[in-house]
Amino acid sequence: MSGLIQRDLLLYFRKNPKILYIFEAVYFLFFLFIMKNKYGPLTYLLLCTPIDMSGLPATLKEMDTSYKGMMTARLLPYSKKDLVKGRFYSAFSYHIFSLAEMLLFTICHYLIWKAFSLEIYFLLFLGGWLIGILLTAVNLLASFLSGLNATMIFYMISAIGLVGGYLLFLFSDKSYDFLNQLISTNRVLLFLLGIFVNILIVLVCYFISLKHFEKSS
Repeated sequence: MSGLIQRDLLLYFRKNPKILYIFEAVYFLFFLFIMKNKYGPLTYLLLCTPIDMSGLPATLKEMDTSYKGMMTARLLPYSKKDLVKGRFYSAFSYHIFSLAEMLLFTICHYLIWKAFSLEIYFLLFLGGWLIGILLTAVNLLASFLSGLNATMIFYMISAIGLVGGYLLFLFSDKSYDFLNQLISTNRVLLFLLGIFVNILIVLVCYFISLKHFEKSS
């Protein structure tokens, strides 16, 4: 199983052009030093990073299509369940890199600007991770149920949907006040509910992907 995960991550990092990492560094610094008010961490943690951390399924789907990656993996001594589970593990293992960036950003923004209390920064960090898990799960499902074009389109739709929802929130002061009150009064219940929903969605996406993969193979 570890071999499948290493292979997927290696393919993903090799596929991404080096300029992508330059862009990541640029928008990291932009949201840290230019958007130094409350919208900097909100945008970086709840929008930019979740979209980035959910991109692995679409990229690996392209690799599977272009270089017959999944077909080659079937020649290895792994079951179909291992292949699906390995892809899910790979996608969520990539979150480690995104979480490291999010943690560094959170600590730096708090130490430099203190736009929120440390607790709110931590809640934003967790909220961004939960959004990233949700997007990753549904994009993994799309990659197993559809072809390359549909997978790419679904990834774009999920990203655009998140951007649209964020913009609605961004330009509504009442929404910000409501969210602030919700986090302040029901933070434990809110995040326990978010964790439960995410676990449920990941499991549902995994079992549907596995069933479809077994039937189509």
